[in-house]
Amino acid sequence: MSCHSETSLIQKTHHRFCTTPKFWLTSRTMPTILDSINTSNHYSVPYSPSFIGEEKFQGTILHSHDYRSPEQFSGKIIVCVGAKSSGIDIGIELSSVAKKVFLSHRGDPLTSELPKNMIQKPEIQEFISNYVVFENGETEQADAVVLCTGYKFSFPFLHDKCNLKTLHNRVTPLYKHLVHADFHNFFFLGICSQVAPFPMLDMQAAFCKAVLQGQVSLPSTSEMIRDANEDFEERLKSGLAKHHAHLMGSRQWEYNDELADMCNVPRLPVQIMNVYKFVEQRRSKFPMVYKKVPVAYHAK
Repeated sequence: MSCHSETSLIQKTHHRFCTTPKFWLTSRTMPTILDSINTSNHYSVPYSPSFIGEEKFQGTILHSHDYRSPEQFSGKIIVCVGAKSSGIDIGIELSSVAKKVFLSHRGDPLTSELPKNMIQKPEIQEFISNYVVFENGETEQADAVVLCTGYKFSFPFLHDKCNLKTLHNRVTPLYKHLVHADFHNFFFLGICSQVAPFPMLDMQAAFCKAVLQGQVSLPSTSEMIRDANEDFEERLKSGLAKHHAHLMGSRQWEYNDELADMCNVPRLPVQIMNVYKFVEQRRSKFPMVYKKVPVAYHAK
């Protein structure tokens, strides 16, 4: 059942003949009591940062979530905010029709080849009329700004009694980014970002199945919360921001192996990691052509 099209509320409840928490689902069709809940949410509610003076900007500001095609931006000057997957891809696509594209992002400049009319800039400081002021003091006129700034977690269909928090885009209390620490039959698949999604989802599903079948003995609630907090603190110490609590990147392979070992299923083949890294490197080095030029890869 799709939470967006059908579900209006999920609430924790108890059945008098069962000690395991169950969930009361209210939908447009009929109320239902469920033994467990598997939910996922990641790419539905855009995260749009605020900027000084944006309300006075005379151009258009939209999120990449609402971007469909480059034609409406033909001959215009565009600022793309963010230099991850969507920011680079959309910026390159826009450069084919736009007069100029400014790629505004934090961190060091990209070293890969970009279109000649695609110029890198630091983060936006403020808007003044139809101009964008960047943090280095440079000012550029702009017709539109595309925010390629990701998404935020939102679970409006969950009752407060489900005790789920999303402070700084960190979903808590989740054990292994997956299991609700209070309700061990309540799972959140696909929370993690910057991963090979389908292999990880497959591993997470195997873990959830093993939990429901009693093949995995979960720690106590306090132990699960402590494990989640230790993971979060390690991320902060490594330099990650608070809102990257579920970002995996290179961490995903150890995470997948840990889930596999805990639920006693085979680990993912190392070829999956090798292919992922190969594509990631190719995309980073050749963002303009990595989708177009066929490449023969021999898995090792």
